[in-house]
Amino acid sequence: QARVLLSAANEGWLATLDSFQEMGRRLAEEVARYVEPIAARHGAAPGHPGRAVSLSFVVHSQGALIARAALTQPALAPLAGACRTFVSLGCPHLGWLYGHNWALKVAIRALRAWPGFAAVRELTLRDAREPQGTLLYRLNVVDNRLAQFRNVVFVACREDRYVPYD
Repeated sequence: QARVLLSAANEGWLATLDSFQEMGRRLAEEVARYVEPIAARHGAAPGHPGRAVSLSFVVHSQGALIARAALTQPALAPLAGACRTFVSLGCPHLGWLYGHNWALKVAIRALRAWPGFAAVRELTLRDAREPQGTLLYRLNVVDNRLAQFRNVVFVACREDRYVPYD
C-alpha cells in the first residue's frame, strides 16, 4: 500500500531563506515523524522503521537539494535501508552557475548579497572559499546518499530556462 507525504516542512517564503542543510533537517524530521507510526503498525521495532517500509522521493527543482540534504540528517539514518527510488525533476544538482535566464541571473546576484539567503549562496557555490567546502560539493562527492536508492532518475529539459540542461 503506497502512501504519499506532501511535505509542508519548508512551506512559506521565510522558510526558503535558510540553508539547504536546515531545510533538509526540517524535511528529515517530518518524514521520520510520518513514517514511524506506519512502520509500527507493520511490526517494526521502535527506531528501526526501515524494515517495514519503503521510502521514495519525487522532487522538483530545489526540492531535490533539500531532499538530498535531508538524507544526510540523523533523523533519516534508520531509513537508509528502506530507500527505493529517487526521481529528480529539473534540479540544479551542480548549482546554478551557467543559467541562460538573464532576469534570474540578476535576481540571484541581488539575493546572494543579502545575509539571510543562505540557499542562494549555496546554489551559486558561494558558501565557502574553496569549491570543496561548499554544500553542493559535499552532497555530490563527500556525502552523496543517492547510492542508498535502488533507482535514481534525473529528468531535465533543454527548454528549461531556470535549470540549465547542459
